Amino acid sequence: MSLATDSISFSWAIDPLTVRVTATRLIALVSGIVVTVGMGLFLSRTRTGLMMRALADNRQVAPLHGFNGAVTF
Repeated sequence: MSLATDSISFSWAIDPLTVRVTATRLIALVSGIVVTVGMGLFLSRTRTGLMMRALADNRQVAPLHGFNGAVTF
């Protein structure tokens, strides 16, 4: 399978290696980084993320913090 962005590539030559990165792989790398950072911000900065983390850490203690597990999911 070939994509349109496969024809665009960047190469770096370091003796004795040559590294070739296609635009498709670069897009996939950047997308993965963006999704990871976005998910980290979601889990650390939103009330829903805080509830999810509290429930994942200790389901019995989460209601003491005011989080209802039945409502979160």
